[in-house]
Amino acid sequence: MGFFNKENLTEAESGNWNTAENYSKIKIMSLLAVTDEYEELAEFGSLNLYEEMTDKGHLEEIKLRAFRRLINHLIRICNNSFFALKKSNQDKLETYKMELKNIRDNLNSLVTIQVNSVQKTKEIKTTSEYAVKLERVSEIKKEINVELNKGDLIFIQKDTFNPKEFKEKIFKDAIERG
Repeated sequence: MGFFNKENLTEAESGNWNTAENYSKIKIMSLLAVTDEYEELAEFGSLNLYEEMTDKGHLEEIKLRAFRRLINHLIRICNNSFFALKKSNQDKLETYKMELKNIRDNLNSLVTIQVNSVQKTKEIKTTSEYAVKLERVSEIKKEINVELNKGDLIFIQKDTFNPKEFKEKIFKDAIERG
């Protein structure tokens, strides 16, 4: 049994996985997975229909908090993947990040708060602009995925990987270099 066989090739060497798989899973992919839930919460205020229909008390506040978290996670994804991308992709991520920060900094303008001092309650309502901004953030999320994929952080852009060719190349390089 030689050094290179299918038992000792990593997933990155033998398949369509990023060589920085662990980093990608922890610092990028886990955040991307959570953004889907935050996006749903930001739109509906709940992750399931039953809760949405029965819990009317805090849905608007949940939407707002989920929207803030969605934006923060997308900014973090940009930061965590910036170093691994080419300059043109970095520039696009920076543009998205700045737009996300702008939306985050102006979230208060997307809601109205009605205070009832007699009953000592406050009610948060999203404005019509809220849906427009949420749609834009969803679009940015899609574009971030495209940039990450171009940088091989989601799927490697290589069609196939042949471990035998890889092994031959390493041996050839070792022989030629001495």
